[in-house]
Amino acid sequence: MGEQAIIDDAVDGVTESLRPVRILFVVDSKFPGPGGAESQARKLARSLMANHNATVEFVSPQVVKDMPVSDSVDGLPNHRVSYFHIKYIGAVLLMLHFAWYLFKRRNDFDVVHVHITRLLATVAVLMRPITGLPVIAKISGYFEFSGGVLDPDGSVGNIPLRWVLRRLDYVQTISVQTRERLLQAGFSEQQIKFVPNGIDSQESIRLTTPEAGDSDKDPNALVFGYCGRLREIKGVELLVDGFADLVANNPGRAVKLRIAGGGTLFESLTQKIQALGLNDCIEMLGTVDNTHAFYRTLDVYVQPSFAEGLPNSVIEAMVAKLPVLATNIGGNKDLVTHESEGWLFEAGDTAGLTQLMQRCIDEQDKLTTFGQQGQQRIIETYDFSSVTEDLMELYRGQ
Repeated sequence: MGEQAIIDDAVDGVTESLRPVRILFVVDSKFPGPGGAESQARKLARSLMANHNATVEFVSPQVVKDMPVSDSVDGLPNHRVSYFHIKYIGAVLLMLHFAWYLFKRRNDFDVVHVHITRLLATVAVLMRPITGLPVIAKISGYFEFSGGVLDPDGSVGNIPLRWVLRRLDYVQTISVQTRERLLQAGFSEQQIKFVPNGIDSQESIRLTTPEAGDSDKDPNALVFGYCGRLREIKGVELLVDGFADLVANNPGRAVKLRIAGGGTLFESLTQKIQALGLNDCIEMLGTVDNTHAFYRTLDVYVQPSFAEGLPNSVIEAMVAKLPVLATNIGGNKDLVTHESEGWLFEAGDTAGLTQLMQRCIDEQDKLTTFGQQGQQRIIETYDFSSVTEDLMELYRGQ
């Protein structure tokens, strides 16, 4: 190779490294939606654009028929793949329509990043030889392994999907436990890349720092809180039971519980609280738009779930300097070290949760230290500055 050819190759390499990466974010659910994966995709897209000059577009299924086929989410293009909502037939049509979309748009992107791994991830892998687009799929750890495409005890129809997914370029895992399960499921060490959920820590710190005269904060009570979907897997019923025992054990002591979120259990939880006579100390807030303001009203955050990937709510609570009580499962263990950023208890152990809430009352001097240590942990490990750097390496195939 001549000297000029070497120079030209070097120039081409530099030019390629400086060109903005064009990323297709595939969100295989109702989008935008209330879930953590949907929220994380939106925040990540904004961070990639701001910090790395990347371009991002969304594509999602048209889960609700009257949602437009094309609109924007946070100012970014979002295309919804239409299909007939008929069992089995609808799934096939969704996959075919998405395959056609990828074929038509194959020259508009450099990489496909799937944020909820199921049918659309499978299609992206199958289309890779035609589109030439590398495919990265994020595995949360709960959904995919609990009745989803990677559940070995799930539907027989998932067997061919699992075979296809093992051919992903990269699998993004967000917790240590998920990595271990992926290895057991037949993925290789080279495929699995640990890139956790991220957060704009400085912005969150600014928004969750208590304001002077903050009227939402109760200075006379120790306030526990939960923020998330109200489903059985989240263990919120256990939280209500444990808090009821705490109240019974501390007559005359000012303690409160604030529950933010909506879901299938909202009505039954409301009725349960009424039956227990705890309306004065348990607040059911429904879905809250400003979660930063919600965290400002708490003293302790509780995550009582039975299964988790890497919960955004715990990350947000920790960056708000809240000590955390969390079940000893999944990504909770990655975020919270027992007796460091908070306390861990076994999933389903109501008595264990009550004991830890009691310790929050009796050992309040530890809460500030736990909160400070938690915030520092998030800044060092989960800030978008480091998360997006790791993802950019995957996008560029490094």
